[in-house]
Amino acid sequence: MRSFLCTLPFLGLAGMAAPVPAQLVRGGDLVVADFYANGAFRVTRAGVVTPLYAGAPLLGPADVAVDGDLDVFIADFTGGAIYRIESTSLLVPVAGGISGPIRMAVDHNGDLIVTTLTSGQLLRVTQAGVATPIASGFFRPFGVTVEPGGDYLVTTDLNPSFQIDGRLWRVDRATGNKMEIAGNLDLAEAVALFHDGDYAVASGNPDYVDRIDRVTGFRTRLVSSPPLGNPCDLVGDFAGGFYVSESGLPAGNRIVHVDAAGALTVVSASPLLLNPEGLARAPQLSGPTAPFTGPGADFDLLLDFPGEGGRPYKIVAALSVFPGIALPAPDPRGSPLNPDVLFLRTRMGDFSPFTSGWTGGALGPQGRARAALNLSSLAPGALAGMAVHLHAFTLDAAAPSGLRSFSNVLSLHF
Repeated sequence: MRSFLCTLPFLGLAGMAAPVPAQLVRGGDLVVADFYANGAFRVTRAGVVTPLYAGAPLLGPADVAVDGDLDVFIADFTGGAIYRIESTSLLVPVAGGISGPIRMAVDHNGDLIVTTLTSGQLLRVTQAGVATPIASGFFRPFGVTVEPGGDYLVTTDLNPSFQIDGRLWRVDRATGNKMEIAGNLDLAEAVALFHDGDYAVASGNPDYVDRIDRVTGFRTRLVSSPPLGNPCDLVGDFAGGFYVSESGLPAGNRIVHVDAAGALTVVSASPLLLNPEGLARAPQLSGPTAPFTGPGADFDLLLDFPGEGGRPYKIVAALSVFPGIALPAPDPRGSPLNPDVLFLRTRMGDFSPFTSGWTGGALGPQGRARAALNLSSLAPGALAGMAVHLHAFTLDAAAPSGLRSFSNVLSLHF
């Protein structure tokens, strides 16, 4: 039985009195919103926790998001506002007057997709601060994520009688229509995707993460309590597993990793974490966040794999995702991208003249590299209505399947 710290945040805790110096967020880093500490923290893959921002004007942060520019955003549940953290440790308001923002995700064009617990809406919030409803009529919408195809996944944690009766919904990106995917999910507080498109749903009562088959709806228990305790949010690790924020008794306040087989390891149980709520992961493959209106422009891509300086890498592309490519045992990972013609062409080398720096290169000393998607030679409207999905890997002959690290999937919608 969970403590309800995630679903019913307590009000009135001041946290730290002043902002602290911001830390640089790198690809693969975790960022966590802490309600009691009244701030946001960076968690490295080694489990080192450092504060990004704490104190006024925050009143009760519930979630964080990281966009393709590695900017960090905070949803302040109590204050009804969304902020962006500047590298100078300033907190810049993005939008206000939002009723109970509880979770966020970043859309393909850089907008923030926000669930509002108290008003029952799914909102789009541009980085200019314009908030518009995508869908309404939810009862206690909670977790949210964006599918590569562009639709949104939303969990609701209770039913209108306030009984523990969670649901998983898909919201059509074009119409806002919502469809129930799964029910009876207990206190469903978070949703993420496996690499084959199956759904991962975290429940806070009882404490578990379930896998829901994308096609059949069949549910299997990935991990439960013990060793899991009070899950609040989860994000994919880009390789078939998940990071989970846990809050309160019995497990304490910590960040854990659950691999594709359900094995749990503790990433951090830092005393700085007082009530870790929302969780985000910085992308390792990112591109421009402006809406894609090409052709007529070439788009730079940034790879960021800290600690892998000098390692060779490869980028591949596909026109569709799921079920993706499974790797030979014992490697449990897999690329979500389908082996279509575009995937095969980019897998074998640069898909000239449309790509540059996609293969044969190596990360720089700091683990960064740049590549490009070259579209200026295409005829106007050639890609209208299309989506191209990109995935990056670092290479290591000694690693399973020769692949050391996987990036997130970067979906470009034209």
